[in-house]
Amino acid sequence: MTVHGAGTLTTRRGNAERGREGRISGYVLKVIRESAGLTQERFAERLGLDVTTVQGWESGRRPLMAIPTGTYLSLRHWLLRLGVRSRLLSQLDMALEADRFVGYVLSTEPGKAGTGDHPLASWVITRPFTDLVAWLFTKSAPSAMAGAVRGTGHRGPVATAPSLLPDERTHFFEHLKSVAEGADTDRVDGMLLRRQAHYVASFDDTDDTAGWLTAMQHAEERRMGRAGEWTPSWAVV
Repeated sequence: MTVHGAGTLTTRRGNAERGREGRISGYVLKVIRESAGLTQERFAERLGLDVTTVQGWESGRRPLMAIPTGTYLSLRHWLLRLGVRSRLLSQLDMALEADRFVGYVLSTEPGKAGTGDHPLASWVITRPFTDLVAWLFTKSAPSAMAGAVRGTGHRGPVATAPSLLPDERTHFFEHLKSVAEGADTDRVDGMLLRRQAHYVASFDDTDDTAGWLTAMQHAEERRMGRAGEWTPSWAVV
């Protein structure tokens, strides 16, 4: 099967830049390929692609999100015919949403994100979504992929999970803290943004973020005037 248009990627800047993140979906695709017992070379051959395209997808250098919708659907249908479990394909779909969120955060400076267009203010995030985002930081594979993630089987250092660079990780959590502190809690979307930013920030295991979460909880208790009745956001998502 030939996946037409596989090499067409978004190269525009601005808002399009936010769609160029691909490390989570790329790693999920890698897991899917390995679960089917295919090497990158064999996978590319079966798809009618150059192996560098598959390598780019899996590394995130050529984000799956940036390929045409028809191309992605063709890829997905081919994987179904290959016998890939629908549960893994659902993870691939959700990984694209996780990449969209991560791409937005990494491309938006702390303090410059508005409530109106922030992903965390537009929908109630789900457990599959948060498991995939947390994978970047905890290195624990989502439960829905249990059994599919294998040992590398390679010599030398090989990534065993999607990850962020140290400066990207710092930026990620500084962004979340900034939007949580600046959210307009008199608005429904502002309250949703703050609560969900609290929750995602809890993936950071540093003392600074732990202290910030505690301070934010105390501030919320004071604001509501009913200490002890406020449920921490990370406990309800």
